Amino acid sequence: MITPTQILDYMVSQKIPYVPCITLADLNIYLTSLGRPTVDESDITTARQIYIERVNRLAKIPKINSAVEKINRAPISINGKTFDIDPESQDNITRSISIFEALEADCISKGYEGMQWILSDNTRITVTKAELISVYEAAGIRKTQTVIAGRMAKDFITANQSIPTEILQILNIDENCNPV
Repeated sequence: MITPTQILDYMVSQKIPYVPCITLADLNIYLTSLGRPTVDESDITTARQIYIERVNRLAKIPKINSAVEKINRAPISINGKTFDIDPESQDNITRSISIFEALEADCISKGYEGMQWILSDNTRITVTKAELISVYEAAGIRKTQTVIAGRMAKDFITANQSIPTEILQILNIDENCNPV
């Protein structure tokens, strides 16, 4: 006896563009050509349901990727100052930390109190090296947490299991992987 999962695997292997549309007759012609037993409508209906469940489940993965990306691009607040943390801003922070003293000296030579920085709201401030290091570290910690949580969420989806609440909270998504 052929199972609904085997029917589904056949449909996918034949690259049928929309599996739920395969007819029982077409499937039975194929199975007969392989010398396999034919199936009835309930088997193909179950296979269609399994397929739709898989598609719906796997559609959550891009939502998780988007959630991780959104969180990792969100500004970070340190000492009441909100810093942009998109990739270009991260590069600026990294470079500025490595040559902070030279940049600070340049700013002072131009009449500023110290190293100047533009926050996410476009406010110009004097920033310390310690603040930039804190932003860099906070961004790294957040990215590590969200990437791991995202990977775990995708693993739960692939295994057809519910994503634990703790992971949903880290990613700021609901059980359907929609933003909260």
